[in-house]
Amino acid sequence: MGENLYPFRKATLNDCGGDVSQRWYISFYAWSIQKNMLIRRRDYSVNNYKTKEERRAYAKNQIKSINVILSDGYHIDVNKKSEKETEINKSVTLEKALLNILEIKKSTFRNSSYLSFSSTLNIFLKWAKDNKFAFTNINYFDRFKAQMYVDYLLSEKKFSGKTVNVKNSCLKSLFNNLIERDVIKENPFVKLKKQKEVKSLQNIAYTTKEIEKIKKEILKTDKELWLFIQFIYYCFMRPNEIRLLKIENIDLKKRKIFIPAAISKNCKEGYLDIPAPLFDSLKISKILKGKNNYYLFCGKTQEIPVSKNVMSRRHRIIIDELGFGSNYTLYSWKHTGVVQAYNAGVDIKSIQRQCRHSSIEMTDNYLKSLGLYENEAFLMKMPKL
Repeated sequence: MGENLYPFRKATLNDCGGDVSQRWYISFYAWSIQKNMLIRRRDYSVNNYKTKEERRAYAKNQIKSINVILSDGYHIDVNKKSEKETEINKSVTLEKALLNILEIKKSTFRNSSYLSFSSTLNIFLKWAKDNKFAFTNINYFDRFKAQMYVDYLLSEKKFSGKTVNVKNSCLKSLFNNLIERDVIKENPFVKLKKQKEVKSLQNIAYTTKEIEKIKKEILKTDKELWLFIQFIYYCFMRPNEIRLLKIENIDLKKRKIFIPAAISKNCKEGYLDIPAPLFDSLKISKILKGKNNYYLFCGKTQEIPVSKNVMSRRHRIIIDELGFGSNYTLYSWKHTGVVQAYNAGVDIKSIQRQCRHSSIEMTDNYLKSLGLYENEAFLMKMPKL
C-alpha cells in the first residue's frame, strides 16, 4: 500500500453486451487532486483481442493489475504525474516492454546472440498470447506465470533441461534490463529452479589414436584445414572467431593472439597464448604474409573472411569418410585440446586463461563435463585401514 492513499472505484469491464463489433473498455475512477473528486478513466487495450472469450480473459488480468495500482495510491495530478499514473497511461504491456528492450540491446549483441534472443522471445510471446498474458501490464507477470511457461517448455515443447535453462537465461537477462530501467521491480525468472541437464554426446573429444588417424588424412588433402584445427586445439578458440582473425591479431614476437571484442563470443577482448607447436606451424606457413587487415583464412580475396561453416563442411567430409559419427565435429578439437592439456599436467589456472573463463569454478565445471577430474589424491593416497 502507498503512503498517501486516495479514494478510487475499482476497475470494471464494459463489454457492450458481448458484441465484439463494438469498442469495449475497462473503466475505473481515480482521485483528482485539482478537482478534488473522482474522475473516470477508460482503458481500451482490451480491443487488441478479437473474440469475446479472449477479451474477457485479458480484461480479467488487466482489471486485477489496474486495481493493484489504484490501491497502491494512484491518483491524478496534472501538475505532477506520479510514477503509477505514468504506468497506467503508458500501459506497458508484457509484449511491448520485451520487444522494446530487445531492440535497445540489439546493438550490443553479436548477430548470432541476437538471433538466439529473438528466437527465444518469439516462443515466449506466442505462449503469452495463447494464454492471454501478452497485452497485460508487465508488472502482472509474476514468478507463478514464469513457472507456467517453464512447464509448457518441458511438457508440450519437449525441450531438454539444458535448452530450457538457456531460454530462461535469455529471458532473465531481458527482465534484468527492464529492472535497470525501472520498468519493473522484480524479475519473475530469477528464483526459478534450474532444470537438470543430461550430458550431451555432441562434440566428443578425439582419442590419441583418432587424432593421428584424422591428421594423416587431412594433411593429404587439406593442409589449410589442419592449420585451422590447430587454432582450435591449442588456443581453445571457436571456429567463428578463427575465421574472423586478421594478420594484425597475431604477434609472433610476444607469442600472443589478440581477440577483438567484435569477434569474441563473450564480447570481451583478450589475449591468448601461442603454444610452441602452433608457433612452429605459423612460422613456416604463408598465412601471415600480406597486409595487416587481411584475414588469415580468407574467401575469394584476403579482404574477405572464409564463409561461415565452410571449414566445418570440409572437416565433415573427411571424418565421414573415416567412419566417425555425427557426435564428432570440428568443435570437438577444442574439447580434445583441453583434455590433452589436462592429462599432460597443465594447471587449471592456465587452462582457465586459455579458455577465457571468468572463474576457476567455470573451468572446474567444464573439466567435469568432459569426464575429467578424478580425485587422484583420494584414490591413491587414502591410508590403509
